[in-house]
Amino acid sequence: MKCPSKKWSLVVCSFLMLVNAARSAQANSSDEDKMLGDARVASEESSSSLRVMEPRALAKGEAQRIGGRLIVTLRSGKTKVYSDRLACSRPAEETKCIRYSLVVHAKTRSSYIIAKQYYEGLEAIVVNEVSGVETIVRGIPSYSSDGRSLVVFLENDPEVGFAVEVWQKNGDRFAKVWTGSPNSDGIYVSYRLIRWISEDAFLIETKTKYGGKKPDALQEVLIVRDASGWKIAPR
Repeated sequence: MKCPSKKWSLVVCSFLMLVNAARSAQANSSDEDKMLGDARVASEESSSSLRVMEPRALAKGEAQRIGGRLIVTLRSGKTKVYSDRLACSRPAEETKCIRYSLVVHAKTRSSYIIAKQYYEGLEAIVVNEVSGVETIVRGIPSYSSDGRSLVVFLENDPEVGFAVEVWQKNGDRFAKVWTGSPNSDGIYVSYRLIRWISEDAFLIETKTKYGGKKPDALQEVLIVRDASGWKIAPR
């Protein structure tokens, strides 16, 4: 967009450029959120689904794949390399396989999200694209709109079972600030992010299965932050 030379036109043009930039950033962050949501669904379906989805993420980011190596480029021009274990190519050793797949280059949040997939289960690596510092979480995360908070859903986790975690930006990495287990009285619980309402509140859906002892329950749960920290809002 080229501004004319008149002073009043320069002011108007500069304002419109800022508006267009804001709209573009919002559209890009929405696309990033969709890719993360699709990745969460894919990770529940099969261990190979995330690798199948990776070309879409590579096409939109500053990363490349060369065989079993995922190479991401930081803003400085330096690279970080994530290499699949050799066991991944040996069927007899598949239980030792660790595979890395790019989920998204979240440019509006200055980070890469990389799935680290084990034979069973996965972790997500949040890479700060400026410093290269990593934060490891035990699931594909969702960002708040300003990118300063993450929510992570744990389902059938070997350590905590079923839980929701909130992580907050702390320098170049994220730190876990809250863990809660809404509606976890059944034999299995699944969580789905509905939306972030603000930077201090988000709405999720919980589906609790009781194994036939009583009907499965589908509920919405509001999680909020006040002066004391994060908590499940009373119904």
